[in-house]
Parts: sequence; structure tokens; C-alpha cells
Amino acid sequence: MNLAHGYYAVPPSEWLGDPAWVPQIEAVALGVAAADYEPTQAAIVGISAARVLGFLPRALGTAVVAVPVRRRPLATKVGRVHFWQRKAERLETQVWRSELGQGRVSTAEQALLDVADRPDRGGVTLASAEEALRNLASAADWERASALAASQKAESSYRRARWFADAIVPEAPVLIQPRHPVPSRGLRPIEPTDRARFGIRDD
Repeated sequence: MNLAHGYYAVPPSEWLGDPAWVPQIEAVALGVAAADYEPTQAAIVGISAARVLGFLPRALGTAVVAVPVRRRPLATKVGRVHFWQRKAERLETQVWRSELGQGRVSTAEQALLDVADRPDRGGVTLASAEEALRNLASAADWERASALAASQKAESSYRRARWFADAIVPEAPVLIQPRHPVPSRGLRPIEPTDRARFGIRDD
């Protein structure tokens, strides 16, 4: 199947010869990144990781993949691939076996931090980002997320996620209030929450 100029996908054996087969946009994004860079340098991240891990039930027409260089989005026949310049080997990931092969996807805790960092990354709506965060917040290990944020210097992302989900994770660790206010990036908390306690301000 011709996905975009210079990119092709081979259907799984059970779909060979069937024109109805269409691969997931997340699988396409990972396949493109793995083809252009080393497989270890690519990983499905952010809202797309939430989607792959089952925390966002609706299919998206876009996917976000971590790659080692800055790159413009790629339009394919199944959706738009957005490239996030990051070192995938420094992210917390796990194995994902897609219909186009095996690769890496962020863990729930990494996805929680990444979606909170840039809710609109990949061109998704804030409503989709908030839905993903709500579901991730209920399943994530917040102690692990806190440690991950400290190791990646992503405390503001953790604080934003913690503020957003305070109503459903009241016992999760709260970081020391930051020296400077942390913007909400347009997110709205699940329930009215004290912004001062988390150092959050409106964008």
C-alpha cells in the first residue's frame, strides 16, 4: 500500500490482496520513523501513546512520534504524522507490536507527562487531551510519574497533570510550589481546584 511519497506498507498475511485493509495511523507513524532512523530512536508518544495504550477510545487522524531530529509533519493516506524531536532512548517506553511490526511506545506515566506538557501537540483538541489525561490519571502510578518527572526535569508537566487530576488522585505526591507560575496550557481541572497550591496560572 502506498502511504505517501516514498513510503509503502505491506499488509499482514491475513489481509493480503484485500483492498479494505487500512493500517492504524500510529503504526504508520512508527513505521515511517523506524524506516528513516534507527528503530531505537523512534517511539510513539503523547496523545498517540495514550491512544495505543487504550486510554483514548476514539481513533485520531493524527499521530505523534519521537525522532532525533526536527522535522515537518508528513501527510499520509491514513492521517498526518507529527514528529517530536526527542531522544527516545531517554523516555520511559515499552514494547508495542503493531500491525506493521514491533516498536516502542511510551508508558502510561510518560504519556501522562507528555500530554500535560503540550495538550495540543499533534493538532488534537483540548477535549481529546483532557479525556486522555483523565483516563491516564486513573491508571498511572503517580509515585513513578513523579520520579520520572524529576529525572527528566519535567516537574511543570507533572504539576500541571497533578492539578488537572486533583479530584481523582488526591493522595498523589504534590511537588514543592515552583519559583515561577506554571501555565495551564488551556487545560481545565476535572473539578475546581486551588491553583495557588500547584502554582498554576491561566495562559
